[in-house]
Amino acid sequence: MQHEFLLVYDKKGVLAGGLFWKKIGRKIAHLEKIVIAPNYQKSHLSIRLTEELFSRLRLKKYEYLTVGFFQSGLFYRLGFKINQKFGGLVKQL
Repeated sequence: MQHEFLLVYDKKGVLAGGLFWKKIGRKIAHLEKIVIAPNYQKSHLSIRLTEELFSRLRLKKYEYLTVGFFQSGLFYRLGFKINQKFGGLVKQL
């Protein structure tokens, strides 16, 4: 499966961060990684970026988004839960 990217730029057109994800099943996506540039960390940009991904996936009729356990505190705050069926953290969209 091919990866999809969601990037965010500041007002000057400088890349501030991004994430990449891929479809792993019918109506299931997997968030591979989020990266935020050092100057933009601590600005909740990762939360806003992930919430934007939720919206876009819902529009595409995805039902679940899975992630690994990296930065699990962030994902728990965003409503992810451990689900053995998926083998990790899952957000029902």
